[in-house]
Amino acid sequence: MLIKSIFELDDKVVFSREMIVTRLVNTEETGDLPADKNSSDKSRGEDKTNDMAVGLTNEQAAEIMAWEIGEWSITGQRMSENGEPQLVKMTKTVRWKEKGKSLEYQFDLLENGQPVTYRGLQTFNAVENLFVYRAKWGENPETISYERYDPSTRTTSSYFFPTTSPSDNKTVTVSRRVGDDKTEQTMEVFHKGQRVFSHELVSIRIKAGQKNVSP
Repeated sequence: MLIKSIFELDDKVVFSREMIVTRLVNTEETGDLPADKNSSDKSRGEDKTNDMAVGLTNEQAAEIMAWEIGEWSITGQRMSENGEPQLVKMTKTVRWKEKGKSLEYQFDLLENGQPVTYRGLQTFNAVENLFVYRAKWGENPETISYERYDPSTRTTSSYFFPTTSPSDNKTVTVSRRVGDDKTEQTMEVFHKGQRVFSHELVSIRIKAGQKNVSP
């Protein structure tokens, strides 16, 4: 799966990245992340994604989420504006938080030679037909993204916002599923309308513990 992200500061992009995600192992273990309860944030996401609306039933949404379950190897590069590209390498583990309703994400990587773990949580809002993803990376503010999935192209389009407002930053991510065990992602980060960061990532599933669907 390919994922692209962009971070903005004062309408300028300060960071961007593109990642490729590969599933390593399938698992349905439960996690401990809190569920999303911010309905006002979801409304903001809806405004940004109306042009990508694709109606999904709860059962279809659960299938789409289940595809993510497993362990993935992620490689790619990230680059701040006017900066040099930097190698990205990490692993991602995805499991059910509440089966059929929410997913827990865990990212493991090295920063300055030290192991670091980041977490995220995804839920589905059936009323607004949006996947909602909350995450916190290091000392950065918690972010929430609103995602639309198009089954015809197997592409997810996302908009990220800090949960503390107001904010001049926005992150736009596009992820595409390739086959049953690969994703390609591009991300761009904007600050006050200017791109400050981007990345391109490829994720590959390493091992599958169960037969995977291809929603």
